[in-house]
Amino acid sequence: MCIFICQIQKVVLALGDYEKVQCHACIGGTSVRTDIQIMESNTPQVIVGTPGRVFDMISRDALSK
Repeated sequence: MCIFICQIQKVVLALGDYEKVQCHACIGGTSVRTDIQIMESNTPQVIVGTPGRVFDMISRDALSK
């Protein structure tokens, strides 16, 4: 699943070069603390991620619904 998430992130980032859109991938196996810091300091317009990590970030109020 990570391969698909990373591919989606790359496409959004490529589009972001023209539209100034920021994207962040939230996937399991990476630092939750780092994800939260990115959300707080440089809020991306697009979040892609695995269902479990996205749900976890919503539960921690790092993402809003």
